[in-house]
Amino acid sequence: MAAKVGEHLKHESIKLRFTTTNATNGAAKSILKRSLNQSITEIISPSYVTPSTTVILYERLDVSIVELETKRSLKVTWTGIHNKEESTHPFLLPKTSMVHDLTEHLSKQVQVAPTGTGRIRVFEVAKDGRTQKEFTGSEMIGNIPDPVELFAEEIPREELEAEDHDKIINAFHFTRDVARTHGVPFKFVVKPVSLEPLSTVPNSR
Repeated sequence: MAAKVGEHLKHESIKLRFTTTNATNGAAKSILKRSLNQSITEIISPSYVTPSTTVILYERLDVSIVELETKRSLKVTWTGIHNKEESTHPFLLPKTSMVHDLTEHLSKQVQVAPTGTGRIRVFEVAKDGRTQKEFTGSEMIGNIPDPVELFAEEIPREELEAEDHDKIINAFHFTRDVARTHGVPFKFVVKPVSLEPLSTVPNSR
């Protein structure tokens, strides 16, 4: 099938991806995995209740389907050290790569603060929009649920050097109602205030 469609489109057959559709509404259903032994009859699921023409969607790719099936496409939004969405970086990495591999690739494409830590944190936003779901770095990117919206930031020095008595606070943005969150959650460090005893001035009289 790929060979015939590729010939018609004048596009490399190995760079075509096919998706089945729902018979009732025509919506995309599931991506067809590449197989040399699968026939069209096996791909088509007949509907005995409402017979209709089977529709299969095709997609032109810039990479081969073999590479795509063994790799994971990810986009990371870089927020720097000031919680500002500065740029978006696409990656196509082997599914067996770890998040720390993703961080290493990202570090070559972004600008960290000259006097900063140079340490990068990759995270996604929790469903309630209030906190970061931080990755440790040892997660395999092929196991990250899809779809996912990833962010990365430079870890502030005050957070890395926080002591036991310091407090790391999670903060988020909202409009009027705390349920109406927006933007990217962030963290900041609060240090305890030490109250020095007031010195007494001797009475000169």
